[in-house]
Amino acid sequence: MKILYLIMRVDIKDISSRRGEDKKRHILIVDDNAIVRTLLENIVKLEEYTASSVANGREALDFLKNSQPDLILLDIDMPVMDGYQTCKEVRSKKEYETIPIIMVTAVNDKDIVKKVLSLGANDYIGKPFEPEELLARINASIRVKSLVEERERLYNQAELYFQSYKNSSDAIMITDTKGNIVDINQAFINIYGYTREEVLNKNARIIKSDKSTDEFYKKMWNDILNPDKGYFSGEVINLTKDKKEIPVILSITAIRKDGNVIGYMGMTVDISVRKQLEETLREYNRTLELKVVERTKEIEDTQDATIIGLAKLAEHRDPETGAHLERIRNYCKLIAEELGVREKYKGLIDKRVIDMIYKSSPLHDIGKVGIPDHILLKPGKLTPEEFEIMKRHTIIGGDAISAAENRLGGQKTSFLTMGKEIAYCHHEKFNGSGYPYGLKGDKIPLSARIMALADVYDALTSKRIYKYAWSHEDTRDTIVNNSGKHFDPDIVDAFLTIEDKFIHIKLLSHD
Repeated sequence: MKILYLIMRVDIKDISSRRGEDKKRHILIVDDNAIVRTLLENIVKLEEYTASSVANGREALDFLKNSQPDLILLDIDMPVMDGYQTCKEVRSKKEYETIPIIMVTAVNDKDIVKKVLSLGANDYIGKPFEPEELLARINASIRVKSLVEERERLYNQAELYFQSYKNSSDAIMITDTKGNIVDINQAFINIYGYTREEVLNKNARIIKSDKSTDEFYKKMWNDILNPDKGYFSGEVINLTKDKKEIPVILSITAIRKDGNVIGYMGMTVDISVRKQLEETLREYNRTLELKVVERTKEIEDTQDATIIGLAKLAEHRDPETGAHLERIRNYCKLIAEELGVREKYKGLIDKRVIDMIYKSSPLHDIGKVGIPDHILLKPGKLTPEEFEIMKRHTIIGGDAISAAENRLGGQKTSFLTMGKEIAYCHHEKFNGSGYPYGLKGDKIPLSARIMALADVYDALTSKRIYKYAWSHEDTRDTIVNNSGKHFDPDIVDAFLTIEDKFIHIKLLSHD
């Protein structure tokens, strides 16, 4: 009834009025409950998707043998074959690896989330859910799939152009040592318009145009008659029978017998089409490059929005504001940029690293989704026992990101790698007194050392229900006093160099 109520709340006119290039995509719904299947079909049809539904994982695998949907909505708890096993089976087959899978679960448990992601699901949503949220997640997954398909199509089209160029026909002409034609092939006739009788015993100069200079021919014969080379290849303009100029690639090789030149073989490739094609390709490549940049930017924007959405899952349960995540990522970026221009860090920090820490830093407290409300939301000081539970958010967050990272296989240093480092280690202290591992000095990942200062600065300068906001000056003094203890001295020094920028960010963002 909750789902039916949610559907009734949706503004159907608003949803059905939206249009986009991804409509008419096909959704496969896998759920053992016939009522839920019908409701889900009605929801996806609001966005003009088409839908099919089956009652369990075994029926879903049979369906895939005959038809591939654009997305699978997969329930977890089903008879015959549950969602976990179905997801694992689908991901084990290469032909299905690009189909997005959104798992639907009635239990909002972090272990379930970790498990569905590790099995290869692209996303998950808990029951009961808002239809708008479900449609947004479906749209995002299909949009990413569409962008990948479009990029592949563009590259394949470019390859067809290059294949057309590679398979151009060649015209062959044999001459004696004086340049008189003794034989030609059919391609020569097709390109130049002469019959065999019209060119036999005629000098090869009948196809020479005034565009080819004496200097050009002098170089050509020097190359051909050079014993160490013996051939020439270059682009020239030739004449057809009707005096039409055509650009060709001319290749001439000396024919030798017993070390003596007895004739020449000339091969010309009509590149008129290629010339036109090259210009078309140049324009196409310019367009392709712009499209690839545009599509890549859209994928990155979708990825970034997903990161922020995940981070807000934790923030939604923590008494902090939406501006916190934006401030944190900007503080981290400022510190990384400042360190990157210093000699000690030039080999460690580049634009890619700066972009990754900007993207991944909002994930630092994602593990707080696993902390009970009575501890996470407690306005007063935590007891030692409560603090031990609170400290577990670093492990919960790091483990969740690690599970997602494993889906990338052998890819190195992704934003998830850095997000995992930050989640695990942002509460470590430079002198080894932090948690959860008690790491010390440069044993703490650089990204986590940067986050440690950014996180403390924002926490101290922000008002909370249990504290007033500290001034920048008091916060700076605390950070300086803890240099070498809580914080990396190099990062403290970088902070002091750019503290005006910290103040600017803080002023622009009001809790």
